[in-house]
Amino acid sequence: MKTTLQILLLITFLSASVQLFAQEKKPVDYNVQIIKKEAMHFIGLEAKTDMATEDSLGVIGKLWGKAMAQGIMMNIPNKVNNNMYGLYYDYNFSESQSFTVLVACQVSTLDDVPDGMVGYTVPASRYAVFTTPQGNMNQIVKNGWQYIWEKWMAENPNQASFVCDFEEYDETAMNMEAAVVKLYLGLKPE
Repeated sequence: MKTTLQILLLITFLSASVQLFAQEKKPVDYNVQIIKKEAMHFIGLEAKTDMATEDSLGVIGKLWGKAMAQGIMMNIPNKVNNNMYGLYYDYNFSESQSFTVLVACQVSTLDDVPDGMVGYTVPASRYAVFTTPQGNMNQIVKNGWQYIWEKWMAENPNQASFVCDFEEYDETAMNMEAAVVKLYLGLKPE
Protein backbone atom coordinates (compact mmCIF):
# COMPACT_ATOMS: atom_id res chain seq x y z
CA MET A 1 0.00 0.00 0.00
CA LYS A 2 1.44 3.33 -1.06
CA THR A 3 1.72 6.14 1.42
CA THR A 4 0.27 9.56 0.77
CA LEU A 5 3.81 10.91 0.34
CA GLN A 6 4.63 8.29 -2.31
CA ILE A 7 1.43 9.11 -4.20
CA LEU A 8 2.15 12.85 -4.05
CA LEU A 9 5.72 12.28 -5.29
CA LEU A 10 4.40 10.11 -8.13
CA ILE A 11 1.82 12.73 -9.13
CA THR A 12 4.48 15.48 -8.98
CA PHE A 13 6.86 13.40 -11.11
CA LEU A 14 4.17 12.60 -13.69
CA SER A 15 3.05 16.23 -13.83
CA ALA A 16 6.63 17.44 -14.35
CA SER A 17 7.20 14.78 -17.03
CA VAL A 18 4.07 15.83 -18.93
CA GLN A 19 5.13 19.50 -18.75
CA LEU A 20 8.65 18.66 -19.93
CA PHE A 21 7.30 16.57 -22.80
CA ALA A 22 4.94 19.39 -23.79
CA GLN A 23 7.82 21.90 -23.74
CA GLU A 24 10.00 19.68 -25.93
CA LYS A 25 7.27 19.40 -28.57
CA LYS A 26 6.48 23.13 -28.59
CA PRO A 27 7.75 24.71 -31.83
CA VAL A 28 10.51 27.27 -31.42
CA ASP A 29 9.86 30.80 -32.68
CA TYR A 30 13.04 32.12 -34.30
CA ASN A 31 11.44 35.49 -35.08
CA VAL A 32 12.77 35.33 -38.67
CA GLN A 33 13.39 38.68 -40.32
CA ILE A 34 14.58 39.38 -43.86
CA ILE A 35 17.11 42.22 -43.93
CA LYS A 36 19.71 43.75 -46.22
CA LYS A 37 23.29 44.40 -45.14
CA GLU A 38 26.03 46.34 -46.85
CA ALA A 39 29.43 44.70 -47.38
CA MET A 40 31.22 43.95 -44.11
CA HIS A 41 34.87 43.30 -43.27
CA PHE A 42 36.07 40.72 -40.74
CA ILE A 43 39.42 39.71 -39.27
CA GLY A 44 40.01 36.47 -37.41
CA LEU A 45 41.19 32.86 -37.43
CA GLU A 46 40.28 30.67 -40.40
CA ALA A 47 40.12 26.92 -40.96
CA LYS A 48 38.84 24.52 -43.60
CA THR A 49 36.57 21.72 -42.47
CA ASP A 50 33.83 19.42 -43.68
CA MET A 51 30.72 17.80 -42.27
CA ALA A 52 32.42 14.45 -41.53
CA THR A 53 35.21 16.18 -39.60
CA GLU A 54 32.71 18.26 -37.63
CA ASP A 55 30.85 15.09 -36.66
CA SER A 56 34.03 13.62 -35.17
CA LEU A 57 36.81 16.12 -34.42
CA GLY A 58 35.02 19.47 -34.30
CA VAL A 59 37.40 21.88 -36.04
CA ILE A 60 34.95 24.72 -35.39
CA GLY A 61 34.92 24.19 -31.63
CA LYS A 62 38.70 23.96 -31.53
CA LEU A 63 39.02 27.19 -33.54
CA TRP A 64 36.69 29.00 -31.11
CA GLY A 65 38.65 27.52 -28.21
CA LYS A 66 41.95 28.79 -29.62
CA ALA A 67 40.52 32.26 -30.26
CA MET A 68 39.14 32.54 -26.74
CA ALA A 69 41.97 30.88 -24.79
CA GLN A 70 44.70 32.99 -26.37
CA GLY A 71 42.74 36.24 -26.27
CA ILE A 72 43.42 36.62 -29.97
CA MET A 73 40.30 38.64 -30.65
CA MET A 74 41.45 41.37 -28.25
CA ASN A 75 44.34 42.16 -30.63
CA ILE A 76 42.24 42.82 -33.72
CA PRO A 77 42.54 46.47 -34.78
CA ASN A 78 39.72 48.70 -36.10
CA LYS A 79 36.83 46.74 -34.55
CA VAL A 80 33.42 48.30 -35.15
CA ASN A 81 31.87 46.65 -32.07
CA ASN A 82 32.65 44.08 -29.36
CA ASN A 83 30.67 41.28 -31.00
CA MET A 84 32.21 38.05 -32.18
CA TYR A 85 31.20 36.20 -35.33
CA GLY A 86 31.39 32.72 -36.77
CA LEU A 87 31.36 32.93 -40.58
CA TYR A 88 30.85 30.07 -43.04
CA TYR A 89 31.77 30.35 -46.72
CA ASP A 90 33.51 28.64 -49.66
CA TYR A 91 30.91 25.88 -49.60
CA ASN A 92 31.77 22.81 -51.67
CA PHE A 93 28.74 20.58 -52.11
CA SER A 94 30.63 17.72 -53.73
CA GLU A 95 31.29 14.52 -51.80
CA SER A 96 33.61 16.35 -49.39
CA GLN A 97 30.94 18.81 -48.22
CA SER A 98 33.76 21.14 -47.22
CA PHE A 99 33.55 24.77 -46.20
CA THR A 100 35.64 27.47 -44.57
CA VAL A 101 34.97 28.83 -41.10
CA LEU A 102 36.23 32.15 -39.76
CA VAL A 103 36.02 33.07 -36.06
CA ALA A 104 36.25 36.83 -36.24
CA CYS A 105 35.44 40.38 -35.29
CA GLN A 106 33.87 42.91 -37.63
CA VAL A 107 36.28 45.70 -38.59
CA SER A 108 36.08 48.99 -40.48
CA THR A 109 39.04 48.17 -42.74
CA LEU A 110 41.28 45.27 -43.76
CA ASP A 111 44.35 47.52 -43.95
CA ASP A 112 45.97 46.06 -40.82
CA VAL A 113 45.49 42.28 -40.56
CA PRO A 114 47.63 40.84 -37.73
CA ASP A 115 50.06 37.99 -38.48
CA GLY A 116 48.40 34.58 -38.30
CA MET A 117 44.96 36.00 -39.05
CA VAL A 118 43.01 36.54 -42.24
CA GLY A 119 40.76 39.29 -43.50
CA TYR A 120 37.52 38.53 -45.31
CA THR A 121 34.92 40.76 -46.93
CA VAL A 122 31.33 39.60 -46.93
CA PRO A 123 29.58 41.11 -49.96
CA ALA A 124 26.39 43.13 -49.58
CA SER A 125 23.48 40.73 -49.34
CA ARG A 126 20.01 39.93 -48.11
CA TYR A 127 19.77 37.70 -45.06
CA ALA A 128 17.18 35.71 -43.21
CA VAL A 129 18.00 36.42 -39.56
CA PHE A 130 17.02 33.81 -36.98
CA THR A 131 17.12 34.82 -33.30
CA THR A 132 17.52 31.76 -31.10
CA PRO A 133 15.61 31.27 -27.88
CA GLN A 134 17.66 31.73 -24.71
CA GLY A 135 19.55 28.61 -23.65
CA ASN A 136 22.82 26.68 -23.65
CA MET A 137 24.89 28.31 -26.39
CA ASN A 138 26.10 25.13 -28.07
CA GLN A 139 22.62 23.63 -28.09
CA ILE A 140 20.74 26.70 -29.36
CA VAL A 141 23.23 27.26 -32.19
CA LYS A 142 23.11 23.59 -33.21
CA ASN A 143 19.30 23.54 -33.03
CA GLY A 144 19.06 26.83 -34.89
CA TRP A 145 21.14 25.69 -37.85
CA GLN A 146 19.33 22.36 -37.87
CA TYR A 147 16.00 24.22 -38.07
CA ILE A 148 17.32 26.40 -40.90
CA TRP A 149 18.72 23.52 -42.96
CA GLU A 150 15.93 21.00 -42.37
CA LYS A 151 12.78 23.10 -42.05
CA TRP A 152 13.15 26.72 -43.17
CA MET A 153 15.08 25.93 -46.35
CA ALA A 154 12.62 23.15 -47.22
CA GLU A 155 9.74 25.63 -46.86
CA ASN A 156 11.68 28.34 -48.76
CA PRO A 157 13.47 26.43 -51.53
CA ASN A 158 16.08 28.09 -53.73
CA GLN A 159 16.42 31.10 -51.43
CA ALA A 160 19.85 30.46 -49.89
CA SER A 161 22.79 32.03 -51.74
CA PHE A 162 25.52 29.78 -50.25
CA VAL A 163 27.93 32.72 -50.40
CA CYS A 164 28.32 33.42 -46.67
CA ASP A 165 26.30 32.61 -43.56
CA PHE A 166 27.24 33.69 -40.07
CA GLU A 167 26.49 33.73 -36.36
CA GLU A 168 26.57 36.93 -34.32
CA TYR A 169 27.50 36.77 -30.64
CA ASP A 170 26.71 40.07 -28.92
CA GLU A 171 26.14 40.96 -25.26
CA THR A 172 23.14 38.59 -25.13
CA ALA A 173 25.50 35.66 -25.74
CA MET A 174 27.88 36.27 -22.83
CA ASN A 175 26.34 33.65 -20.53
CA MET A 176 27.02 30.19 -22.03
CA GLU A 177 23.96 28.71 -20.28
CA ALA A 178 21.55 31.58 -21.03
CA ALA A 179 22.71 32.85 -24.42
CA VAL A 180 20.78 34.31 -27.34
CA VAL A 181 22.49 34.16 -30.75
CA LYS A 182 21.55 35.56 -34.16
CA LEU A 183 22.03 33.26 -37.16
CA TYR A 184 22.27 34.91 -40.59
CA LEU A 185 21.46 32.86 -43.69
CA GLY A 186 22.63 34.56 -46.89
CA LEU A 187 19.86 34.86 -49.48
CA LYS A 188 19.83 35.25 -53.23
CA PRO A 189 19.03 38.72 -54.59
CA GLU A 190 15.36 39.55 -55.02
